[in-house]
Amino acid sequence: MAVTMTASHLGSPAGGFEPQRSYNWVLVLPGTSDPDLIRLSVERVSLPSIGTAVIHMRYMNEDIKVSGGASVDANSITVRDFVDRQTYKTLNAWMEQVHDPATGSIGFASDYKKQGTLQLVDPKGNVMRQIIVKGVWPNKISATDLDYNSDSGLVKINLQLTVDKYDQTGL
Repeated sequence: MAVTMTASHLGSPAGGFEPQRSYNWVLVLPGTSDPDLIRLSVERVSLPSIGTAVIHMRYMNEDIKVSGGASVDANSITVRDFVDRQTYKTLNAWMEQVHDPATGSIGFASDYKKQGTLQLVDPKGNVMRQIIVKGVWPNKISATDLDYNSDSGLVKINLQLTVDKYDQTGL
């Protein structure tokens, strides 16, 4: 029996197999001082990266592996800065909840840890799936260099986020 291999099921007029586009998403971080500003300023976000440690158990000439502790890698977002909006100031205020450079003190986790969602939307803008980001907080903030030789350079803010957990049951 011959099987015909085509891609006619992809993006079909009959429906089904509509591709999730890498630019159809929204990051929502409620709890920051201006979540709508951040949502509208985000340019790029990493999807979750989760792994487990490997425990090796030797027995004679064999090496058996089992899962150890789980860990969630840091996530990074890139945010555009604007002249007429306080994007950098808003993100820096969140960073200062973690570490206050004026006093050198570290804040309470209950003040700086947030919960957010990464929503994947369809081409019409309907939320189809979502990833809940739990215990997220910034541990590093940086911005692009200022450069007189750049004709089209935008100032962008890079934020490295520490994440406790991802709830991906909404995928």
